[in-house]
Amino acid sequence: MKSMINNSAHNKKITLAEFKHATLSHQKRVFQLGLVLFDQFTSDFSNVQNHQVSGFLKIHDYAKTEILSDGTEQIGLLYQFYGMNKTDLQDQERFKFLSAINHINYLDSQYALQFFQSQQLINSSGEFSSAAHELLLIEKIADLVDRGENQMSSDEFNKKLKKASAIIENEKWAHYAHFLENHYQQIISIRSAV
Repeated sequence: MKSMINNSAHNKKITLAEFKHATLSHQKRVFQLGLVLFDQFTSDFSNVQNHQVSGFLKIHDYAKTEILSDGTEQIGLLYQFYGMNKTDLQDQERFKFLSAINHINYLDSQYALQFFQSQQLINSSGEFSSAAHELLLIEKIADLVDRGENQMSSDEFNKKLKKASAIIENEKWAHYAHFLENHYQQIISIRSAV
C-alpha cells in the first residue's frame, strides 16, 4: 500500500493516520449534527427517544474504522482510493473499490440491524418500525450535511460535493438539511469545545 496518495485536484497529500482521524472526526460531526436535528425537530421524530438517536448515531460508519477479526482494517482499503476520481478508475481498480465499499456497507447494515433488534425496532416479519425509519433519516441527513459542508469530503472524492439541501428532494427533509447547514459551524464548534 502506498504511504501517501496525491490529491491532484487540490495538490494535497494525506497520510493514512490523517485519513483515519478525518473519518473519526466525520463520525463525531454526524453524531452532533444528528442530535441537533433531533433536538430541533423532535415533534417530527416522535417515534424515537433521545437515547435511541444517540445510540444509533454512535455506530455511523463504524465499519470504516473497525479492525476485523482477521486483522483487516477497512480504512486502509478506502485510503487506497483517497483523492481519486472514482469515474476514472480502470475496471480492476473500480471493482476493488466497489468491493470494499459494498463490504463496508454490508457490515454497517449488520450493525444497524443489531441495534434495531436490541431496541425492538424490527417486527417479527423483519419489517422496520417507524422509529427505525426515523433513525435512518436522521443519520442520512446528518451525513449528507457533513459531506456537503466539509472540505475534506470534497478532497476525499476529488470533486466538489453539493449541499445536502440541494440534493434532497423531499421538501421537509431538505428544510432539516438547510437548518443544519445554516448552523453547521456553530454545531461543530460546540462539539469541538466539549
